Amino acid sequence: MIKTATHEGKSLLDHIYVNHKHNYPISGHFPFAGSDHDLTFVIRKVNKLKFPTKTINYRKYKECNWDEIGKTLNQYEFKSENMSNTDQIFWDYNNFIMSTLDKCMPE
Repeated sequence: MIKTATHEGKSLLDHIYVNHKHNYPISGHFPFAGSDHDLTFVIRKVNKLKFPTKTINYRKYKECNWDEIGKTLNQYEFKSENMSNTDQIFWDYNNFIMSTLDKCMPE
């Protein structure tokens, strides 16, 4: 990558090794702070990150039966045997709400 002398003695003493040269399009060296060795550098090419596609689901609020949702949600009763397990209470209630929305408000 470095093809010219990097030392005042006109020898190539400073080396840079890479395994994929095409990922490092720019390299070079320059005098630095009175040293007899030049400062060597490489600039790595930035690869564009590819994010996986994401499907977004939505509900059609215009087709919603709000009265049916309200009646169904009012019928929910917490199960007393699960009161010590707050995670289970949350998941039960979340599943109830989601199934109500699926029934009354199609995606």
